[in-house]
Amino acid sequence: ILDNNIKIYPNPANEYVMLEYPVGFKKYQVQVFDALGQLVIDKQLSDDGNYNGILRHQLDVSYLTKGVYFISVITLINSVFFYNRY
Repeated sequence: ILDNNIKIYPNPANEYVMLEYPVGFKKYQVQVFDALGQLVIDKQLSDDGNYNGILRHQLDVSYLTKGVYFISVITLINSVFFYNRY
């Protein structure tokens, strides 16, 4: 399920990935998987701030080796999957 309300940039990334997502869900879970399907990042995000209805979170990816990664954003209602390169 692809949701245009969630943005992840830059792509490719070197040090960080910025996530932008709409206000409205109490919890968000962000998971990053490597090309082999192994979970390399698992973070819980919360709706604790607001900037014009959009929340922003900077995700540190500087310690990951270069390669292809898949990002999953999970809410209580929906899951959104993204492809990203670091």
